[in-house]
Amino acid sequence: MNLSFYHLDLWITPDVLIPRLETEHLVELILQREKSGCVLDLCTGSGCIGLALKQENPAFEVTLSDISEEALGVARTNAVRNGLEVETIQSDLFRDLPPKLYDILVSNPPYVTSAEYKALDPSVKDCEPKLALHGGWDGLKYYRAIVLGAAPFLRPGAHLYLESSPMIIDRLPEIFSAPCWTKGRIIPDQFGRLRYYSLEYNGDKGIF
Repeated sequence: MNLSFYHLDLWITPDVLIPRLETEHLVELILQREKSGCVLDLCTGSGCIGLALKQENPAFEVTLSDISEEALGVARTNAVRNGLEVETIQSDLFRDLPPKLYDILVSNPPYVTSAEYKALDPSVKDCEPKLALHGGWDGLKYYRAIVLGAAPFLRPGAHLYLESSPMIIDRLPEIFSAPCWTKGRIIPDQFGRLRYYSLEYNGDKGIF
C-alpha cells in the first residue's frame, strides 16, 4: 500500500512496520535539534525515519540498516521513489556494519512485550512482521543490545534518539546508566504520552 509520512510517499508491504504518527513526531524532534552529521537509522524498516530526515535536511548523510533483507528492499524502493540518496546495509544491529562513526543514532526498535504481542489485535498481528514488533519478554531486548553495541560506532558527543512504549520507557535510563551516556531525557509525543528517549554519548567517560 501507499502511505504518506512526513512529506514522503512511502510504499509499505507486510515485511515492514506501518509508520505511525508518533514516529513522525520523532522526526520533527530530531529536525529541531540537529542540523547536519552522519545519521544511522537502526531497525529502519520502511526507511521512514532516515528518509524523512534526508528529505527535510539534505545535509544529513544517512545510513539505513535492518536485519531483514525484505525490509531493506522496501527502504531502497522508498528512497528511489522519493529521489533520495542514502546508504543501506543489512545487519543484525551492529554486527555487520562497516567501521564508521556516526553523529546521530535513531531507532524505533521492536518493543512489544511477549504478553502484549499475544494480545495484539489481528489487524496488527496479521499485517505487520513479528520481527518488527516483538521486543522480547519485557520489550527491552533491543535497547539492551543497543547499549552494548553502539559505542564503537559513535563519535564522542553523538546523540541518540529512541522511540519506545509509554509502559516501558521509564526503564531506559536504567539501561543507559553507564557514565558514557549523559543528558538522558524522556520526551512526550504529540499526544502527551512518554514516548522518546534522547541522550548523548560521551566516550571520554568510559563505557562501564
